[in-house]
Amino acid sequence: MQHEIKDIPEFRLRWLHLTDLHIGVKNESQRTAIDSLIDAITKAARDIPFDVVFFSGDLAYSGKKEEYDILEAMLIIPLRKHNLFRDAEFVAVPGNHDLNCDSGYPPVWTSLGQSRQAAFFHLDESGTRTRSGRSLAFSAYQDFVTRCGIKSVDPTCEPARLDVLEIRDRKFVIITAVTAFFSDKEVSDYLKSPAPVHPLRTPMHRT
Repeated sequence: MQHEIKDIPEFRLRWLHLTDLHIGVKNESQRTAIDSLIDAITKAARDIPFDVVFFSGDLAYSGKKEEYDILEAMLIIPLRKHNLFRDAEFVAVPGNHDLNCDSGYPPVWTSLGQSRQAAFFHLDESGTRTRSGRSLAFSAYQDFVTRCGIKSVDPTCEPARLDVLEIRDRKFVIITAVTAFFSDKEVSDYLKSPAPVHPLRTPMHRT
């Protein structure tokens, strides 16, 4: 039995990936660097519009409101105004520099206890309650992505999120997750907490 193979129209997703901007670091050359970055992007794009812009963590330097204000003014607004990004989706995920470490101390996984460990990465009310002591450290990040219309996991209430992007009549599923709940500016969190497997799997089972 032969099956007819239909031609599938070619589709190329045009995306831009930016990471580790660390906006707010005490460096006088940062504004010049961002201006140069925007100029380099627009020149390399060859007038072909982008579909998605991905920001993969450490957008700010220390997770403070004034840093995100600078980021919005220096980068997000200029990109949004440019024809290359007029229809682009903006997607972000927070890094360890995107939480305000001055707002409290990070939890220690081994000190949480068995029941809190079991609930920590859950997407239900028990998970939200267990993470609440650390979630507020992401408040400035969440305010930033909300007002800028950037799709992102909301670290103040969830460890992971699934979004469907509709781009040129096609749908793309993207999951953003938080891996920085245990981060601190003075103590490394390397290998000190498990991977958030549960909140990554759960949204996929719901689709």
